[in-house]
Amino acid sequence: MLLPIKERIMKKDIFLKQVATELFYQQGLRLTSIAEICRAAGVSRVTFYKYFPTKQDLVKCIFEAQKKIENVSHKACLQSFIIFIQFYLITSKTEAVRFST
Repeated sequence: MLLPIKERIMKKDIFLKQVATELFYQQGLRLTSIAEICRAAGVSRVTFYKYFPTKQDLVKCIFEAQKKIENVSHKACLQSFIIFIQFYLITSKTEAVRFST
């Protein structure tokens, strides 16, 4: 099976993580073997082990990437909330001044 051009160009470690994540969701961590991940990604075991010494290392890498995404998302949400509050405080003061005069 020939992979789409985007997936062939993508860095192999990123592609392996994506394929593994999909398989883990479908079958679970324990039931997904390195051989299945390699077969689904279209890479050899040598290529897999070049990027991830063990399946546990792959799982750890996936979780760390997810954690970074969540942290960025939380920070962006917090920053949006702060901007909203600042805007609210500014407009509240403006409204208060307008009503008091």
